[in-house]
Amino acid sequence: AGEPREAAVMAAAAFSDGEESDEAPEEVTFERAREAAAEERRLVGERTRREKAVLKEKRRHREELFKEQKKRKLLPENVLEELASTQTSTNSTTDEQDQNVEDEVENQGNSEKDSEEEILATRCPPNYMAVRLKDQELTN
Repeated sequence: AGEPREAAVMAAAAFSDGEESDEAPEEVTFERAREAAAEERRLVGERTRREKAVLKEKRRHREELFKEQKKRKLLPENVLEELASTQTSTNSTTDEQDQNVEDEVENQGNSEKDSEEEILATRCPPNYMAVRLKDQELTN
């Protein structure tokens, strides 16, 4: 049973391209291994912080570009002020007109509702009532 083991050792020695088979793996003390692991964790932490900082900088840069584009798309201030002044002057005159139009629409809506309810009352059984969604949106 000893011969196959010796053959395996000889094959391993031949495979290692001339290195001594008596050489043991490098001995690493517990302290050195702990220091290496701590250094690796520190490097990983630094790398993630750098990556986060780069992503944050890219995000900030992109937001600045969007803000600049938005400013370019906006109307100049003098145009906005002019629009605001014309709207306030027209709003005072149109408020009275809007009230008159609303009163007329309500009066028409009431007469139409009455006629529709009469028609629906004759067509539908007493347990059911047909209602149009359009009418409900106007009343709500």
